[in-house]
Amino acid sequence: MAQSYNSLLAQFYQDKYLLNPAYAGAKKDLNTWIGYRTSQINYDGRPSLVGVAADMSFMPKMGAGVILMYDASGYLGRFRTSLGYSYRLQLTTNRILAFGVNVGTFVQKLQLSNLDDASRSDPALQGYRDEPLEIEGGFGAVYEGDGLEIGFAIPSLKKSSFQNTGSILNRPFLTTNIAYALTIDEDNTVTPLANFMIYRGYQNQLNFGAEYCFAKTISFFSVYNVANKALSGGMHYFSESFWNLMLSYSTNFGVISQYFGGAIEVGVGFKINVLRKPNGK
Repeated sequence: MAQSYNSLLAQFYQDKYLLNPAYAGAKKDLNTWIGYRTSQINYDGRPSLVGVAADMSFMPKMGAGVILMYDASGYLGRFRTSLGYSYRLQLTTNRILAFGVNVGTFVQKLQLSNLDDASRSDPALQGYRDEPLEIEGGFGAVYEGDGLEIGFAIPSLKKSSFQNTGSILNRPFLTTNIAYALTIDEDNTVTPLANFMIYRGYQNQLNFGAEYCFAKTISFFSVYNVANKALSGGMHYFSESFWNLMLSYSTNFGVISQYFGGAIEVGVGFKINVLRKPNGK
């Protein structure tokens, strides 16, 4: 259960390309993200995740991106790679409809470094075989207009996606999200959101959250996970130059609390205008 809650808050607030390939290139610049999330459970093999992502717009209506993600929990480690492509349609001046696809690889292996001498003699572990590398793909769509944002994605389709196995617990089969930015004044906005994720082999996840951004430089946010009764909160700092930083902490009050001691997440993002001309335009 603990590994199933090991999802990134960065996909809601810092780098939405992690959530949906249709966001690739949405910010025009070359956007990069480096993130780390870990549980505070004090034992070897506790759930943790580290990832790197980058995306950019390479033509007025097209974008591309890449994601590298390593996710470990207990004796299992999972490594995922993904290449994404998006195409944006300008419906009106303030309305955009974007479509995205992604393709990559997924592999799961036994982490021998986390096994003690007693565990190595366990018949169940001795009979385990590393799962073969799988090719996975996905697609998504996003609508943006007048503060409203609606998106859905099937981010990780592969053979095991249709099998009720523990190997895909921490990867949603389908995710949908809706958010609406409420403008208070020129520098302050409040953005409530809702997110629903369908999992194979585990209960579906419903998240509600809100972000308050002021002075266009810093925001505070909170997300509540209904299924696990987990509450997360954090802050996101935006530099006017080229970087941003997100820090968050998650705790919970449900049955999962006896297995999951809370989680800390750190994410750093950078943006570079690689399309800038020598004269600065």
